[in-house]
Amino acid sequence: PKEKVPGFQAETLQLHSSLTAVAAGALALDVGESEGIAFTAGLLHDVGKIVLALGEREKYVAVMEDCQRTGASLSETEKTLFGFNHDEIGARLLQRWGVPVDVVQPVLSHNDLKPAGEAQRFVLITNLASRLANYIQKEKATPAFVQLPGVKSLMEPLKLNDGQVLAWESVVRSKAKQQTVVVTA
Repeated sequence: PKEKVPGFQAETLQLHSSLTAVAAGALALDVGESEGIAFTAGLLHDVGKIVLALGEREKYVAVMEDCQRTGASLSETEKTLFGFNHDEIGARLLQRWGVPVDVVQPVLSHNDLKPAGEAQRFVLITNLASRLANYIQKEKATPAFVQLPGVKSLMEPLKLNDGQVLAWESVVRSKAKQQTVVVTA
């Protein structure tokens, strides 16, 4: 956003969204889904965070920082405090803009561990991609990405094995390095 919200790291969100988009697009290709839909859903999955930051300002920044510090679920905390979460706001906004349901549904459900419905595969892809983006941004090597809580349960419906996920992670890391070089050059 053009308007600055003190403490809200728009650049970090932009990097996360870009990484998620690249990861989602690459994973979609691996599992036989549309790269474009997955990329777009990954890029837009956290748009509701911008809306909350602009609307709630310091209160939302404090919520984000507290969840990051304690490990609490941001979506659940938002729902408790505001009555809705960034997933719902983002999906509603995209719906209003006329974005196709194939993109809106993964935005709405990207934090669900057991999604259902027509867009289930894109929801799983977006969720995994967002988790990988977080993992890469934290630059942790251990535990391995596939050993993180919730990852295996998201891999199973997509019929992914550890080797496929490791190869996907490698591709995304390579693309992320290329983007960093292009952006900083």
